Amino acid sequence: MEHNIAIIGAGPRGTYCLRRLTLYLRQHPLPDPVHIHLIEKSGKFGGGGIHSPTQPEYLLLNTIGSQITAFGDDDAEARASAARKTLHGYLIDQGISIGPNDYPSRARHGRYLAAMFDWIEAKRPPGVTVHRHCREAVDIEPGEDGAQLIRFEDGSAVAAHEILLLTGHAKNRIVPGSLMEAWAQFAEGQQQKGRNVSYVNLVYPVSEKTAHIEPGETVYVIGMGLTAVDVVKTFTYGRGGRFGPDRYTPSGKEPYVILGSRLGMPYSARGRNQKSDQYKGRIFTREAVEAVKARKSKVDFKEDLLSLMIREMEFVYYSKMLGPRFGEDF
Repeated sequence: MEHNIAIIGAGPRGTYCLRRLTLYLRQHPLPDPVHIHLIEKSGKFGGGGIHSPTQPEYLLLNTIGSQITAFGDDDAEARASAARKTLHGYLIDQGISIGPNDYPSRARHGRYLAAMFDWIEAKRPPGVTVHRHCREAVDIEPGEDGAQLIRFEDGSAVAAHEILLLTGHAKNRIVPGSLMEAWAQFAEGQQQKGRNVSYVNLVYPVSEKTAHIEPGETVYVIGMGLTAVDVVKTFTYGRGGRFGPDRYTPSGKEPYVILGSRLGMPYSARGRNQKSDQYKGRIFTREAVEAVKARKSKVDFKEDLLSLMIREMEFVYYSKMLGPRFGEDF
């Protein structure tokens, strides 16, 4: 009997899942063929729509490149190559000049994930076939012989015995009777009068969803989080403006942007990573955890592990404040 497994969503988590699944099937092979169906409506297998390789380069990740990987610590085969081990290693291998503590673009992350997806598919074990479906799954229905039918937008379907839903962040829907519905209805009424007024409920892909906004028009952004940063970058970098050391040079194509939130303050910027190397624990170590496990039949997180973490943080803090001699004496 053939086994059919479906992964709905082939973005980052779908890519990670495919690797773990193929590793498991290599270690625990089944006697019958296995078909893995990857369903990704954007057609961008690896990064999905959010990490599309074609989006503007000014849209950045919020994690440094050396801390991003598609593979677990136990995946020695994948991590044997620096070009696979981390996003930073991949970019260096591609000839891109970027530091380990720099923040790469989401587009570059998408290219890394696409390359890793291809590598994972090529490394699948014997008897496993990967099928890519550039389709949108719209429903799941009961099928025959215990299988489920995944229905596509055109009415066709694929059967699967196991389904993994990895669809990423959900979209904000406009709830009937809500303020958002009133805003949308107001904007629609203004458009019917020939006015360039809009309410954009879901701003991604941001460059496309904001292209209709003319220079000098007023834009009110609800919220000051990461999405607001992308919107401001799109209206500045994306329209030819440039940020210098002490001032912004406009292109003249920018709208007038108002940011608002309940807090009334933008989020704090992420601190610059000043660590020259990966910190290695002195107290909260694998050996210490193994010793706890050998001593107790059931490990209590708060009593046994959290205390080690706190001591480790205190050690780092006082070593920094009092100098390396403190660490040596400790």
